[in-house]
Amino acid sequence: MVLTIPIIFCGLGDRDTTCAIAGGIVAISIGVEGIPTAWLQAREPLPNGYRETITLFRPTGPKKLALIKESGDRHFPPRLLEQPIFYPVLNEEYAAQIARSWNAASTDTGYIGYVTRFQVCAKFLSRYSIKTVGGSIHQEY
Repeated sequence: MVLTIPIIFCGLGDRDTTCAIAGGIVAISIGVEGIPTAWLQAREPLPNGYRETITLFRPTGPKKLALIKESGDRHFPPRLLEQPIFYPVLNEEYAAQIARSWNAASTDTGYIGYVTRFQVCAKFLSRYSIKTVGGSIHQEY
């Protein structure tokens, strides 16, 4: 990635579009979290209506993953009676621990667990507090 950006900038031309493309390539390659802080600080104000998002994770089994796929990857299925709350977690490592401990340890799932990744509007999440429920990586809303 480091070598690609200087080559793109050497083309001059429509610089703002070129920079947007370079930023998109970085975000796709290493995730939005990997965009250099200096780039984020130097960006122009975002237009009205733009919504900052936060990436969250949720472990699941194959049946629920199939229901998520059926919705076009737009909705999580309703919670089970024994699971009255939906609690997304803040990092993939914690979600993988849950998937291994619960989903992949059950005959109901065929001993398979998955981790889903999704974005939620930051403004919506601002009404909830982050809870640390164990070690420092064990954070959830």
